[in-house]
Amino acid sequence: MTDLTEPLTAVRESEHALRAVISAVKNAAEEDLAAPSALPGWTRGHVLAHIDGIGRALARQLEHAARGSTIEVYDGGQAGRDAAIEAGATRSPAEHVAALTEVQQLHRRYWPGEDSRVWFAPVTYRDGTVVDVALAWWREVSIHLVDLDVGTTAEQAWSQALCEHLLDFLSVRLPTGGLIELDAFEPGVRYVVAAAPGCEQTAPVTVTGPLTSITGWLAGREVRPLPLATSAGQTVDLPDLGPWPSRR
Repeated sequence: MTDLTEPLTAVRESEHALRAVISAVKNAAEEDLAAPSALPGWTRGHVLAHIDGIGRALARQLEHAARGSTIEVYDGGQAGRDAAIEAGATRSPAEHVAALTEVQQLHRRYWPGEDSRVWFAPVTYRDGTVVDVALAWWREVSIHLVDLDVGTTAEQAWSQALCEHLLDFLSVRLPTGGLIELDAFEPGVRYVVAAAPGCEQTAPVTVTGPLTSITGWLAGREVRPLPLATSAGQTVDLPDLGPWPSRR
């Protein structure tokens, strides 16, 4: 990849999303953060602690990439990640704001310049490069801004560029053995995202709806309205989704 349009867009939009998260926390009471988020089993405090944790983890990927070295994503691996989320979930609003503001400053410090070769430096995250770090942060902070359930909707927070990136990233969740078309309501927006070679299926399954609804469904979120699945002119069940993408 030599075109940096997408990762540079990711950096700009993730900065905007993080500012929105910080603004929401500044106006929150402690009981607001102890309330359930849109993610089952997580309070809003858990979501904020996760944004803080993944933000710091990705920042240190950037820091080490600039030095020509690599480092594990989380101190202590998955167990360390989970423990940090539980520990941070009960912070006060002011503590969350301070932590997220520090993350904001770290990212501003470590993102490479537009012409830097550091974008292509290797990182441990997904065995990728700094480009993958930018895309990951875009996904994480934008999706979890909506998961906070503080009044910001996907329609408000997710640009067409983000949705198109998520359709590509999450298309591995769609079943193989057939052809799936995602048909957004927006004029001229249609994506064929999963086709199995040699498939005997004669009629594709078309998933139709607003772009953000299709994207949210593919991300495993509860969305309204739900996309509609049809095949050969008949309504069918939405395809079952596989797990969130692991390392490529």
